[in-house]
Amino acid sequence: MSSTDGVGPASTPYVAFADDDSWWAPGALQRAADLFGVRPRMGLLAARILVGSEIVLDPVCHQMGRSVLGRAADLPGPSLLGFLACAAMVRREAFCAVGGFEEVVRFPGKK
Repeated sequence: MSSTDGVGPASTPYVAFADDDSWWAPGALQRAADLFGVRPRMGLLAARILVGSEIVLDPVCHQMGRSVLGRAADLPGPSLLGFLACAAMVRREAFCAVGGFEEVVRFPGKK
């Protein structure tokens, strides 16, 4: 089983991921899809992650925001070397073309 098994058959141009303890805030999926719609080069969007009862930005988001790869003018944020899959949306066509996530990204429930 690969990470493209659930994404390939999708009929939508974009696919969002979440864990059993994460979710996309109301309106966030549409906002992410809108960003993809106007940025044809973007293959993955790493969403903001808000945590705790205080609803604060996860420290990993601060790290990603300081990416050494910088920001391309045609993308909404910095280019990244890593991201949290539970807060990512991908362009389905690009995701499938590269064979999905690298094997290092684990999906504990897969067989």
